[in-house]
Amino acid sequence: RLNSIRVAETLGEFKFYESAQQDEDTVLPKLPTSIVDDVKIAFQAFCDPFETIEANTAADSPTQGFTSKQSDSANVESSDSTEASDTLPEGATLPSKYVGSALMYAGIFNKPFSEIEGSSLTFAEFLALANEAVMMTFPQARIAEL
Repeated sequence: RLNSIRVAETLGEFKFYESAQQDEDTVLPKLPTSIVDDVKIAFQAFCDPFETIEANTAADSPTQGFTSKQSDSANVESSDSTEASDTLPEGATLPSKYVGSALMYAGIFNKPFSEIEGSSLTFAEFLALANEAVMMTFPQARIAEL
């Protein structure tokens, strides 16, 4: 326990717990490979390989009217995420009603599920959502200090 307290104090000294200002440039770190693998497995477990985004344009979507913060997909694009999506059925989507369950299946429990836009997500969109839920943005200036 004492080591955990010391680590927390050190992180506080480096201002890791301070939020970025709204006008600051921030960076969202990439997900570790092990979490990308978990997200891929969760997507595969809950996706609908026969339903594509084009088929999901119904106006009676259960999540119609909800919006989400769009994260920069470039921050989650890596060779790991590209390789992960290569084994998924082409055009497979994750219905919005299963996003919460799929995130929890991947071990991610801190994302509000009412923020999902549209009736389904592609793997890249689901990975970006998971990345935003797991990782914290850091101000560019703070990274330069480290």
